This record gives sequence, structure tokens and C-alpha cells, in this order.
Amino acid sequence: MTYKIIKCLFFVCVFCCGYPVKAQKNDAPALVHNALMVGVGKSYEYDTYLSPLEYSGFGVNLHTEWMHAIGKPSKKLSVYHSFEARFSKTTNPSKTANYLSGGIRYTLGYHYRFTPLPRLTLFAGGSFSPYIGGIYNDRNVNNPANANVSLNLNLSGIALYQLNVRNYPISLKAQVDIPFLGTLFSPHYGQSYYEIFGLKDYKGIVHFASFHNQRACKALITADLPLGNMTLRIGYYGDFYRRDVSNLTAYSVYNGFMIGFARDVLSFGGKRIKQLSKPNSFYLWEE
Repeated sequence: MTYKIIKCLFFVCVFCCGYPVKAQKNDAPALVHNALMVGVGKSYEYDTYLSPLEYSGFGVNLHTEWMHAIGKPSKKLSVYHSFEARFSKTTNPSKTANYLSGGIRYTLGYHYRFTPLPRLTLFAGGSFSPYIGGIYNDRNVNNPANANVSLNLNLSGIALYQLNVRNYPISLKAQVDIPFLGTLFSPHYGQSYYEIFGLKDYKGIVHFASFHNQRACKALITADLPLGNMTLRIGYYGDFYRRDVSNLTAYSVYNGFMIGFARDVLSFGGKRIKQLSKPNSFYLWEE
């Protein structure tokens, strides 16, 4: 059963990655909206495989993303890529032990775009996101670490709103991703990693994941502020993840402040760029 689920998710990923995203020669130029942000915030870690206590501390986060329409601007489909890496150091309530945790996540999403109001653009769709990470307890001798590996299909939504404050344009963005189907890795209660990899006891360590044993939500809210030739992006990033499998419970909560830069770039150069007088932002494309 688990093998079939992994195989199905793999083919979904291959299909998404192979979807034609290049515009035709006669199409309007493709604008790519991208951003790079760094952040710092509060982290909470809980993993009964390592400790019955909740650890709290700080975390740092790196987030980069790209987004552009597929084909002509009048088309409704857009593609979204993001890459993020996070590291956190947390401590137990008695300050006698620390968790060092981190991970990386790539997200590929496709969204349908519609504009219910002149300044409001909504995107609804789905995304695919593999995650690889882990957590280490500097006090444990037996079982000092635990991996956090998952592969998910997500429900995804984005809202963009153009705000003008005394002729000063501000672009607001809110994005939410919620996993609904996937797979995750978890050892059994009391099972060591030596048993898994040394004795090759792989049975039951990969689990089908959905709302019954995995609950998660990732939210990013930002504001783009033009500053001369640059666009400053500030915002809030929240990431909640919980799993309950094999009589083990683990959750991770992160809330942080983000700051960085955003811009729109053309995906081509040369003669074609000379034919375009002044491209509109991806955020401002008309119906």
C-alpha cells in the first residue's frame, strides 16, 4: 500500500515538472516575480521519540520563491517554486538539554488565477513539497536523533492585493499551504536506528499520511514596499507541523519575522526586450 502511494506521488511530481511552462513565440513576454527573504523567530519542538518535554528557543529561516504565468498574461494558470531552509536551537524547561533541528523544503505549485475585485487577485490550486530534516538531542546517549522526512500534496491558496496609501503603492500577499495527502517516515516506539539501518528492519517505517495522522499548515504574509529601484519585502512566516504515528507524537511550531527583497524580471533578453516599452508587474496583469 505504501509503495503504491509513493509511486503515485512520484508520477504526479514528474507530470508537474514536465508541464510545459514556456510561452510561445507570439505570446506576451513572461514576467517572473521572485523574492529572497531571511527571518528569525520563535521555535517550539516536541518529539516523544527523544524526550517527553517541549523545547523552546529561536530559529532562523531562509526563503526564496519564483512565480510566473504560463503562456500569455491573459491565461489563468501560474506556476510557483519555492525553496526554504530553517535551523533552530531549542532548550527544555530546566535548561539541561538542547535540541538542534533543521530541514529544507522545496515546493512546486500550480494555481488558477481569478480577479473578483479590481485590486484583488486570488490563486487557488495545489502544490507538491518534499521535506528533509531532523532533530538532535545533545543529552541523549541512546537514540540521540530523529529524522523528519515527508512527501506531500498540498491544498494551496494565494491572495494578492494592491494598496495605495497617498499614491504610494504597497503590494500585499498572503499564502497558505495545507498538506492533505502524502507519506512520512517514522520509527516505531522504542525502535533504534541501528535496528532500521544496521539490522535492515524497514517494515512499517514509511506511513501513508493524511489528516488522521498528520496536520500541518504553512502561512506567509508579506508587504512589498518600493524603495527607489528596489522593493523591500517584510512579513510574517508561520509553520506548524504535527504527526502521530507508531505511538509517537512530534510537532514543530515556528513563528518568525521575515525581511528581504522582491522584483519582477523578464525571462528573456535581446531584441524581444526592446519591443516591450514598459512591462507590468506580475501582480498587475489585467484580465
